[in-house]
Amino acid sequence: MNDTTIKQTPQSSQELLTPLRSVLSQPSLELLAKSVLDRLETPAQEDWRASNSELDYLCQVLCAKHSYRANKFIHELLQVGLPLDRIYRKYLAEAARRLGTDWENDTRSFEQVSLASARIYKIMDSLRKRQPVPVQSCQPRLAFAAVPGEQHTLGVEMATDLFRREGWDVAHLVGPSHEEILLTLEDKSIFLLGLSASGSRHQAALIRLILALRMIRPEVRVIVSGAITQTENSLALNVGIDAVVRDVPQALEVVRDLASQGEHRP
Repeated sequence: MNDTTIKQTPQSSQELLTPLRSVLSQPSLELLAKSVLDRLETPAQEDWRASNSELDYLCQVLCAKHSYRANKFIHELLQVGLPLDRIYRKYLAEAARRLGTDWENDTRSFEQVSLASARIYKIMDSLRKRQPVPVQSCQPRLAFAAVPGEQHTLGVEMATDLFRREGWDVAHLVGPSHEEILLTLEDKSIFLLGLSASGSRHQAALIRLILALRMIRPEVRVIVSGAITQTENSLALNVGIDAVVRDVPQALEVVRDLASQGEHRP
């Protein structure tokens, strides 16, 4: 088992709420408590990385006035036989991460990063049309979503596509509200929810969602990814998350491990 997987024993709502006093203000905790109570094969880690010069160029052309150079760059990667998951994880995902860092450091403008993000989405859509995801009818089912209010959804989109290519039946929840996620998870065939959050500003929404989910589906497995996992080290212990993951290969490993525990297999 990966050492990021955290085993949990069943907890009452009060046992779940008590540790949160260390991470939420009293008014936030009271609002959270009210909202909850109202609802009464494991792949080896890949060491290969794209070169810095390639990633610098990709970031540059994604932000350029015209899109043809970015499209040409990705097309050339396909032409040399680079696997689709490597293009996603080692090029597009890494470029998105770098662009986000540049924006935070004020070395790229909001307009540049927004344009680049839109182009990454278009490239992903084009790749799907080139290599369609096979229709899956097998169990178990997974659900992936960004935390309500989260604007950075590229990682969720990539993870959904790559998991589907690995044979998993994934419900991709696009821009869902708190209630929409809970409604979807009423489907008993969904055994795991993957959530993404980009930072501590989404902490309250994440905790509120997980606690509400524990009220209606206490058996559902929950994994969390995104930048919030780097800044909130005690988050999993506080709210009963099954695992925190840093990337898609680790997520695949953890999900397979959790599925095997319940004899769910794709």
